[in-house]
Parts: sequence; structure tokens; C-alpha cells
Amino acid sequence: MPSRRLTPFLPAIFLAAALAWSGWMVVSRQQARLPGEWRVLLPGALPELHPFLPADEAERQILDLLHEPLIRLDRQGRPAPALAEEWRWHLRVSCWFADAARAQAGRRALEAVPAETRLEWGLDEARIEENALALRFAKPGTPGAGEALRLLAGHSPQGTTFWRVETWPEARDVMREFAAHPEHEVKRIWFDDNGACEIVTTLGQAAVRAVLADWLRPRLPRLPETRALGEAAGLAEPVLEFRLSPSRARWPDGAPVSADDVRATVKAALPLALPGREGLRHIQDIQAEGDGILRVIYRRNLGSVLAAWIGLPILPNAGAGGTPAPHAASHAGAGAWRVARRDERSLLLERRDWESGALPQRLRFFPAQPAHSTRLTLAARGIDIIWPNESGMSAPPPWVEKRPLPSAGQLLLLWNARSPRVADPGLRAALDRMLDRSALAEKNTAQVSDSFFPEGMWFTPPARQTPPEPGAAEQLRNLGWLQDLEGVWKKNGVPLEFTLLAPEDNAPRLALAQAMALQWLDAGARASIETLPQNSIIGERLATCRFDAVMLGRLNEPGYDMSAWWHSGGRLNYSGLADARLDLLLEALASEFDLTRVPARALAVEERLRELHIALPLLADAPHAAVSRARFAGRPGSTLRELLSPAAPLPPNLKMLEPKE
Repeated sequence: MPSRRLTPFLPAIFLAAALAWSGWMVVSRQQARLPGEWRVLLPGALPELHPFLPADEAERQILDLLHEPLIRLDRQGRPAPALAEEWRWHLRVSCWFADAARAQAGRRALEAVPAETRLEWGLDEARIEENALALRFAKPGTPGAGEALRLLAGHSPQGTTFWRVETWPEARDVMREFAAHPEHEVKRIWFDDNGACEIVTTLGQAAVRAVLADWLRPRLPRLPETRALGEAAGLAEPVLEFRLSPSRARWPDGAPVSADDVRATVKAALPLALPGREGLRHIQDIQAEGDGILRVIYRRNLGSVLAAWIGLPILPNAGAGGTPAPHAASHAGAGAWRVARRDERSLLLERRDWESGALPQRLRFFPAQPAHSTRLTLAARGIDIIWPNESGMSAPPPWVEKRPLPSAGQLLLLWNARSPRVADPGLRAALDRMLDRSALAEKNTAQVSDSFFPEGMWFTPPARQTPPEPGAAEQLRNLGWLQDLEGVWKKNGVPLEFTLLAPEDNAPRLALAQAMALQWLDAGARASIETLPQNSIIGERLATCRFDAVMLGRLNEPGYDMSAWWHSGGRLNYSGLADARLDLLLEALASEFDLTRVPARALAVEERLRELHIALPLLADAPHAAVSRARFAGRPGSTLRELLSPAAPLPPNLKMLEPKE
């Protein structure tokens, strides 16, 4: 009988037992806390710790503790020292002669130029390298390089010709052997991903065609297309020079970070096609010199390639193969922390330098837990840092404080300039003005994105959020559109209609598309939502220009070169935009070496994009973390690196050294 009376209460008893067990686990975990240990609750499973491919913001921040890049961004989004304590750009110009005597004559001619003229040119050095004259100029892009080459033209330099050979990956070894043959006089060779290569040689054009055909005909099944790209008196190569920090640029065993490590890192990163690392593909060579100097020589005159190094983790060289193993290397980074232990329940990091004071010596990460266990953990104050998840942040307790995390990406509304229905920039402007982005952001727990550039960077133009503008209707009337009795805009009897592509397998983005369509409908425009799988949208529609409008996600990357998206020849220019003025602005931005001038150039690009109305920045994600109020009182920041770093002044900006400084 008593057992029957208890039967209705058995579920509650089991639930209480489960809660009690969870509470005991929380307490036991708290009792097992090691000295100097702080605890972090992750939003999901324990991370894989792939240094190049973090799955989410939590994993990226953990990797940021384990690894060091050459340069990183400070809290204001500016380049700052990491493994490198300073850097500088210079330009190397190589001019080849028939023999060393003629090269010496060219050098004497340069030395005869008045000192003030050489200073105006920015010419720092002219040295002989066998039969070549190597000139060093203070800054890439200086007109002084052209002046010096014009002077040397009177001393019969051999000149250089630039060629592109449309080979394929299997032909790389054949082309490398061609370049190594001394009679071919190849000075540089580099390969594209598809196997095509470009070479620089001092042979004349007719001679190059002849020797290439003679060399390739017996070695390849067919002759590749070959074309001359140009001819010049010399070869100009921008050089990015890093000075590594003697105290910070070291591995856990005390060995210094070397050029071999940096070279192996680039070799490992290139096949992954990492977002924001396109500049790595323009590297010609990486060289080392005494006193921790690292020189990166580039093929093209682009200042924007510097951004590829920002935040790129440098991994140790694996040895003979010259390529680090990412997962193995993740336990041997040059950061201040190392992986001490890992099992299915937690990940333990220890500080390598064991700093004293209020800083933790250990960090233990726990994977996401069931909702009731998370609530008990929070109630017991067993966690110091919490990433948001459904169970842990729906109602954060009063002893924690929410802090914003860096935005990982943004959504753009992209128009197709080649679609007859939305080809008119004025019409696109009116459709943009019909959208209330603030209402969309509130409904999607996001924030309004108001720039075409990544959030929080030193070059990103200041936000100027604009509410929906009532001028949309007037603008349509000026374009010949009229509203019928139902409020639908029509022109020559044709209603204002277009399609909006949305991913059928991304529920939040599909819901956002539906909300946008409702706003347009209220304003008298009809947007039909067409759905496709996420992976099919780019390959089947954007690449073939078959769309009117689409929502396109884009990661926040440290680079400021936007040519791939908006230049008329850009590989990601799905909009079909072709604007000569914008092309020039984009080229000037990508070629800018002086970081202090980048913001003004980025602003000019953004203003032109706004004038063209080819896209509208919509939303950016707004992630948050929660931190213990008591533990982090008075400590600014929200990322792990900021929260766990000493409360010291911010590091200075990475310095652009002047010549001879």
C-alpha cells in the first residue's frame, strides 16, 4: 500500500535524485579545484584545437592563449607586437648586367648622384651581387625606383621579361627544372594553385619562346599556352621585414622561433585557403638574417598583404618535411599557456611563465552541460567565465556580468547589377530604404551592421546607423513608379517584384528573409523568397549570375583589401558590379603600405559603394560572455586574453621604422 501511494511521486523523486546527484557533482568539482585554477564553461563540446581552423569563438580564444602570431590586434583593433616587436617595409630592385664590371659601372653612376637627390628617391643602398645590382629603397611604390632605373638604362642592363605559362600541377617539376637551368637565365618563378606559373628571365622575348618550346616539347604531352606579361629594366619586389622579440619569440623548450618555423607555417596554411590569408599566396621567399630579422619577399606591390600575418598562429617546424602537424603543434605553441591535461570531461591549461599575483595559473574548460546541471553550477559559483548557450545564459545569475565578444561576421543584402529587375541603382536605393534594420536586429538578437568593412578594425569607417528613410516613396515616383489602390508600386503596369535567395537549410537566415519580405510588402514591393541549400546558392546561382537579391554572410577578417568582392575583376564579385572609379579606389587601398593612410582610403571605398547601392550591410552577430563580477572587477575586456592578462598599459602600436632608425 505505501508503495502505491508513492507511485505518483516517483517521477518527482527521480528528478530530485538527479538534481541532487548533479549538485553533488558540482560540489565535488569545486572541491577538486586546483590552486590558482579558474574555470570556464564552454557553449559546446571540448574543442579539437586545430590552430588554423577554429570551430567557434570559444576555440579561437583558447588557441589565442596557446599560440602567438607575428603581430596581433590590440583592444582598439590596431596592429600590435606579438612574436615580432617591430616591422618595416622596403623595396628591393634587382637590375642584371652582362657582367660584374658593368654592374660596378652602374653602381658608380648612382653614387655620383647628389646625396639630396638619392634621399629624395629614398635610395638606401646599392650593392653588387655577382652580375646584378641590388637596390634598396625606403618604401615600396616610391617614384625614386623608376628614376634610378632610368639612370641605369644608360649602362646597358640586360632587362627583364615577365612570362605566364599556363601549365598544370603535374608539370611543376618540369618547370622547376627549366628555371634551374643556368642557360635559361630565370631569376624568379612562382606557381598558382592550378599549376600555372610566372617566370622572370633576362632572356629576350624571342629567345624565351624558343627555349621554352625546346624544353617542354619532349617533356609534356602538349605545349602550354605561353604569353609575355611585360618587360622592364629591373625587378621590383616589396619586402616586409620583421624583427623578432628575443624574449617572447621562443618555444616551450626555449628554442627561438626561426624563419624555418614561419616558412613551415605558411606551407601548412596555404592549402587550407584560410579566410583573410590571401596575402600569403603572394610570398616569393622568406629569409632570415642575424639579430632576429625575418624578411618576407613578395611578388606584387600590395601593402594589404601585411594583414595576412595578423593573428596567424606560428607553428614549429616539424623537421625534414618542413610542414607542422596542426593538431600535434597545438600542444607546442609559443603562447603563454600550454595544454597540461585533457580527457572527456575537461581541458586543463597551465600558464607557462607561472606569473604570480591575481592572475590564474591554470584554466580548466568544461563542455556544455544539461540545463539543470548548468544552473546548479552557476548557483554554486563554480564557474568564472561562461560562454552563452541556451541552458546557461537564458537567465544569468546576478553575480555574473555580461560582456560583448568580438563579432565573428556580418550579413549583407547583395543586389545583382545585371538583373533587369534591380539594375537601376535608384531602385536599389529605394528598396534599401524600405528596410528597418533595427527591427530586424532586435528580432534576431543581433546588431545593425553599418559598414562594408569588418567590425572593430582600425580602418573601419565610423558607424552611422540610419533608420528607414521616408524618402523611398518619393524616390520611386521620381523614377516613374506609381502606387495602385492596393499600395503596390507599378511602372508601365508592371508591379515592383523581385526574388530573394535564401538558404532552406539555415532556419535563422530563412526567417530573416521572410521578415525582410514582409517589410518590403508593407512598403508596396513584392519579394518572392526562393530557397536552395546553402552550398548550392553560390555554386548554382551566384557564380552564374542568376539571382536578383541574396543575403550573403561574410566573416570578419583583419584585411582591408576588398578587391575580391567589389573590383570589376574580383573573383567574389557576384554582384557583377563594374565601376571604373571604384576599381581605382580599391586598387589604391590594396596597394597602401602606410597604415595611417588606410582609414581614409577605406572611407573613400565605402562612400563609393554607398553611392552605387550594390549592397546593404544588414546585421552582425552580437555574442556575449558572462564573467564573475567579483573575479573580474575592474578588469576590462571580454576575451580570454584580455581577462587573463596583467592589468598593464596597452602595448604600443607596431612601429613603422624609418630608414636607418
